[in-house]
Amino acid sequence: MGQPVIGRLQIAASFSLELPSQRQGICAALLALKHVTSGDSAVVPNLARLVRTNTSISLTLFDGETTEAAAVRMYRASRAIEAHILLGPGTSAPAQLLGALSNVDNFPMISHGAVSVQSEFTPEYQFFARTVFSNTVVTRAFPSLLLAFGWRACSVLYLNDPYISLSVSDFIKEAEKLGVVLPITARYDQKEAETIRNALQIIADSRVTVVIAVRGISRQTGATFAPNGRHIRAKRKRYGRVARERRRG
Repeated sequence: MGQPVIGRLQIAASFSLELPSQRQGICAALLALKHVTSGDSAVVPNLARLVRTNTSISLTLFDGETTEAAAVRMYRASRAIEAHILLGPGTSAPAQLLGALSNVDNFPMISHGAVSVQSEFTPEYQFFARTVFSNTVVTRAFPSLLLAFGWRACSVLYLNDPYISLSVSDFIKEAEKLGVVLPITARYDQKEAETIRNALQIIADSRVTVVIAVRGISRQTGATFAPNGRHIRAKRKRYGRVARERRRG
């Protein structure tokens, strides 16, 4: 167990109100603060022993949005209120930028949603930590998952995005190591409908039986694909994830 917290602790927290999952994170942060201040050990055993009764803990919430510019404004506001630590940001691109700033300012950050493979624990990010796995860990597990289902070949449909491309690259390397065949990889641009149609057509024409579709966070129209070639439809989503592996019956 760590040393008890003594005195005053000012926490700044950044959540993007655009993303449903991060709105839930706000509720989780407020609940955690309630447990800490009341000494409730329902989730963390012996929590009351870790925080002295004379300790003042306050939490200031910021809408971090998802852009670098908004993240810098939030970071400056956190420093202005003399926060001791930043809980956030919740997405990868701002985390990389703020991670570098926190290293200059000796300002600790704990991200609850940055999954970029570039935000690793390097000397440039020594004040940065996160509570989620990086994309490297997750994508390298997918080939093993495919083999567990008895699928030795699949194709990949993915969004043309720097972070997603890095993840797909990791997936391809791990798939090759384990002998998983990738006959088709098709890429599309989120804001160009024609590239989505073309990518889907490539997948459909290949008649592959298993498809992994990797989509990013966006308000734009995405694509959901069933690999039997009969059901291709566009569906509006506010956010996405690795989606829909399906095998032809």
